[in-house]
Amino acid sequence: MKIFNQLALYVLIFLSLSCNNNSKQTQSNVMEETLRNTPMEHRNSCYLYAVDKDTISLQFTTTKDSIEGNMRYKFHQIDGSMGAFNGTIKGDTIIGIYAFEAEGTKSKRELIFLKTKAGIVQGSGETSIQENTERFKKNTKFDFKDGRTLKTVDCN
Repeated sequence: MKIFNQLALYVLIFLSLSCNNNSKQTQSNVMEETLRNTPMEHRNSCYLYAVDKDTISLQFTTTKDSIEGNMRYKFHQIDGSMGAFNGTIKGDTIIGIYAFEAEGTKSKRELIFLKTKAGIVQGSGETSIQENTERFKKNTKFDFKDGRTLKTVDCN
């Protein structure tokens, strides 16, 4: 009888472990299958430029080739600005409109960034005012060599 009880106990332990492993395996398989079948549409990206007492921060979510997020400029002894940044990603280039408020005035400005290993570099180019927005002129040549580099940072 004692051997039967021990054998029954071992069988119950084995079945219990088997059920738990199958449950974990099933949950794992379901999660992997879900991730595999879900397109990677929403990805958060965060960047920061911090030199001396000057900072620029950009945080956005990517959906396919569109981005939507927030941006802030804060320079020492100069009024800062903050607002929304919406644009597109084309290859290694991010271009979008920064709709911001500075000194109580609402403005819009087109910005361009080039992706690098370290982060993104803000570019410059010839601009003009079009429909109350500072935009790059058509066929402008962009310059990234003197631009500020916003380094990739953890979004948390």
